[in-house]
Amino acid sequence: MKFSRYNVFAQNGDALFILNTLHGNFAKVIIDVDKIYSALMGDREIPQCHIGFMKKNYFVVDDDVDEFEECIKFSRSMVEGGNILNLIILPTEKCNFSCVYCYECHNGESLKEHDIDLIVEFAKKHLKGKRGLNVSWFGGEPLIKVSMIRKLSLKLLELCYSYKISYTADMTTNGYLLDSALVNELKKLHIYSYQVTIDGLCNTHDRQRYLTSGKGTWNKIIENLKDIKENCHSGVMRFVIRTNISREIYAEYKEFVNFLSSNFSRDSRFHFLFRPVSDWGNIDESVKDTFITQSEYEEIILYALNKELFNVALQIAITPGGNLCYAWKKIVMLYGQMEMLGNVQFL
Repeated sequence: MKFSRYNVFAQNGDALFILNTLHGNFAKVIIDVDKIYSALMGDREIPQCHIGFMKKNYFVVDDDVDEFEECIKFSRSMVEGGNILNLIILPTEKCNFSCVYCYECHNGESLKEHDIDLIVEFAKKHLKGKRGLNVSWFGGEPLIKVSMIRKLSLKLLELCYSYKISYTADMTTNGYLLDSALVNELKKLHIYSYQVTIDGLCNTHDRQRYLTSGKGTWNKIIENLKDIKENCHSGVMRFVIRTNISREIYAEYKEFVNFLSSNFSRDSRFHFLFRPVSDWGNIDESVKDTFITQSEYEEIILYALNKELFNVALQIAITPGGNLCYAWKKIVMLYGQMEMLGNVQFL
C-alpha cells in the first residue's frame, strides 16, 4: 500500500484534514491524528485499523496503481464530456447591459426561426450513445430572446423524451428580466439553475453594471431575487449570486456580505460565487486599476464564510476537474447565423 500522490493534508489543533484531489474525497480525522499524520509524512506505517477507511476513500492505494495514468484518463473524460451532450446556446449576442469590465462584443447575431430545426438536427446527430442532454443558455443576455428559449426548449425536450434520455438546462443571466413568474414558467422547460450577478451595494453595482441607456440596475435585480425567493416554492431550483470583486467592492465588502447574508443566506436554494475582476481580454485598460490582490480576495472569502455564505468557488476548487474551463471541454457553442452550423467545432 502507498499514500496517494494526490493527497493534500493539514493538521489543525486536534483534527487532521485530508483531501484527495484526484477523486474529490475529503475527511476530517479526529482519532489517532498524530499516528496518521506521521504516516502521511512518511515517518511510520499506516495504522492497520485505518487501512480500510483510507483505501475506500483513495487516500491510500495499492502499490501497483499508476495514479498518473488514472489522472490522464480522468482528464480525457472531462474533456470528452462522458455520456452527456453539452450545448451552450446563445439566443443572442446582444445585451441590455453595458458593464464596464465586459469582454464580449454585443453587436453580433441572434438565432432565427429557421435555426431551431438546425439545432435540433444537430442534437439528434450527436445524441447517439448519450444518456442525456444539458443546455446552458448564455449570451449576451439570453432573456432578450425568451421566445426563442421557449420554442427551442420544447423541441429539445420532445427530442429527449423520444430518445428516453434526460434533459437539463441552466442559464447565465443579468437578472434584470428574471422575475418569479418567468422562473416558474421556465421551470416547466427544465431550467432549474440560474447565475445572476450583483456587484456590491446599489451605488457600486450601478457604476459597474448599468443598462445601455445608462440607467442603474441594482434595485430591479434585487426586487426580482426577493420576488423569486418568496414566490418560487420549488426545492429543485438553484440560484447562484455572483459578484465580480473590484477594489470598490472590496472597500465595502462587509456591508455587502451582511446584506446578502440577511436577505438570502437562510434559503438553501441561494448560493454565492465571489470572483475577483480579471483581465479576460477586450476590456478598458483603466479597469485593471480596480483589481484586488489574492490576500484581499481571501479576506472576503473568510468573512463571507463566517456569515454563512459559502463561496461556490471553493467547491469548484476542490471538485476534480472543477476549474477546467468549458473552452477545454467537448462542448458545442451555438449562436447567430446558424447556416454556419456545419462548421461549428467542438471546443
